[in-house]
Amino acid sequence: MSPSSRRLIAIGCLVVTIALGLFSRSRFVSDTSVFGQYAGDTLWAMAVFWGLAMLAPQSTTKRLCLTTLVISVAIELSQLYHAAWIDVIRANPIAALILGHTFVWSDLVCYTLGAFLAAIAHHRLK
Repeated sequence: MSPSSRRLIAIGCLVVTIALGLFSRSRFVSDTSVFGQYAGDTLWAMAVFWGLAMLAPQSTTKRLCLTTLVISVAIELSQLYHAAWIDVIRANPIAALILGHTFVWSDLVCYTLGAFLAAIAHHRLK
């Protein structure tokens, strides 16, 4: 499959993943449901994966998965840091979706699951 075809597939998967992620944070999904609590973080990691796949269509599935995990863990760990300047950035709704606010151990599990689910889909779509 050509890099441009891989890129188009990644873009399509990214669009679907973002739509599902926004839906998981909408008023239609209960915050107390399993989907409401964990889907957003899982889908966030999947979006990172598809974004990387779009930017580097010739990367291996393994490399995309590992890079997704490194980025996800780094951003989650950054939530332990609360200097005024970064909290001002996090106050922006778009930045908050990307950077988050509060470190939560379960997010690391969700990111791992999201990276692996995207890797499985990526491998099957190749």
